[in-house]
Amino acid sequence: MFCKRFFLITACLAAFAFTAQAHASEDKQQNRPAYLDEFDGLPEGILLPTSDQFQRDEPDTAPPPMPYLTHEVPDHLKNPNANGQTTNTRRALSMQEIVLLYKKGEYKRIIKDLAIMAQNEQHEAEELLGIMYMNEQGVKKDLDTSFKLLEQAAEAGRPLAQHYFGILSFQGTPKNPPNVISALMWLQIAMLHYPEGSKEKKRAETDREAIYMKATRLEKTRADEMTRDWLSRHSKLHLLDLQ
Repeated sequence: MFCKRFFLITACLAAFAFTAQAHASEDKQQNRPAYLDEFDGLPEGILLPTSDQFQRDEPDTAPPPMPYLTHEVPDHLKNPNANGQTTNTRRALSMQEIVLLYKKGEYKRIIKDLAIMAQNEQHEAEELLGIMYMNEQGVKKDLDTSFKLLEQAAEAGRPLAQHYFGILSFQGTPKNPPNVISALMWLQIAMLHYPEGSKEKKRAETDREAIYMKATRLEKTRADEMTRDWLSRHSKLHLLDLQ
């Protein structure tokens, strides 16, 4: 009888220990940090492949303001004309050409044209240039400049910019302290704009969930209010009904 009771007690203790270990493992997974290291390159499917599929240039200095559409180029980039002479101007690149060059990792060739487009409030250019400043692609890393560009593109409705701006808001920059509420808001808006079932949407959901686990109840409530307010101001409240 004593042996039988001892065996039952031992079995119960073993089962309890296994259950506690399983819950601890589950809690550890739920409280994982945001996958910020995934943002070394852009997500697949929107503009370009992941960062391991192209080579990066060495960092260069930030481009100066360029308020015109043609500009001087280095000698080795000048194209000879019909008389064999070189010219000091070239046609400005289109956004489609810029994206193709970006995919090839030719960052320095597109910086000036992107800067021009961004100054003219072309939001796709703001989005890509902001990411390049964030990831130090062809320019010196400048998170404050990235913050400004991504914020403008995010406000204009660019989902990739909204996703990156949400992450940057969570991280903070030298001039912009971390803001959990803003991070949640923009990640939620990015999730609503991304195509259903896309890798980008799933990644945004993962990042949002990781930050959501760290937020207070008040921060979560405020982020939801700000998300609804943004959607209302942009006549996009119907996106909530599609979820």
